[in-house]
Amino acid sequence: MAGPIAAVLVAAGQSRRMAFGDKLWIDLWGRPVWRWGLDTLLTVPGMTQVVVVAPAGALERFQQALPEAARERCSVVEGGAERVDSVVAGISALTALGLPDEIPVLVHDAARPAASADLMSRVADALQPGEGVIPVVPLHDALKKVDASGRVVAPMDREAVSAAQTPQAATLGALRAAIEESMAWGRPSRVRWEIAS
Repeated sequence: MAGPIAAVLVAAGQSRRMAFGDKLWIDLWGRPVWRWGLDTLLTVPGMTQVVVVAPAGALERFQQALPEAARERCSVVEGGAERVDSVVAGISALTALGLPDEIPVLVHDAARPAASADLMSRVADALQPGEGVIPVVPLHDALKKVDASGRVVAPMDREAVSAAQTPQAATLGALRAAIEESMAWGRPSRVRWEIAS
C-alpha cells in the first residue's frame, strides 16, 4: 500500500526478564535501544506519525529523548500493564489524531532494534485491504509437544511453525475493529487473526 503510513512503537514493557535495569535504555552504539526502532520507523517512506507508548511515570523521559527534527511527527502516550493494553493506547492515540481508518499502521516492539527500514517498508507494502501482515522467521530449534505435567509426548514438525516478529501491520480501522470485537469477548489478548491463503 503506497501512501501515508503511521506507527505505534510499543516501549511500555517492564523488562522483567532482564537481570539489570530497563533494556530499552541500554546504550547501543550511542543510542538507547528503543530509539533504533523509532529512528528506523521515521525513515520509512510515507511515515506521517509515530506514537511511542511508554511506561507510566516515564513519559517525560521519552518525550525529551525524541529526535528534535521529528517531534512534530511523534507523540508519547502512556501504556498499560500488558503489551496488548499498550497497543490499544497507541491505536487510540492515532484515532484521536484524526487519522483515517484506511491508513496502514505498523505496530513495532521497541525491544527489537534490528528491524530494518526495508523490512518495515515491505511489511507495509504487503498490506492489502481487510488483511494483516506479520513477518515471520523459520525456527531451527527442535520442538516438542508436552503434556500438562511437562513430560515430552511427541516431536513437532518445525516446518509447520514460524517465529513471529515485528512490525505487524493492518489498517487503523481494522486494528480498532479487532480491539472492539475482542473487548466484547472480555480481553484484547484474545484477538484472533485469520490468515488468508
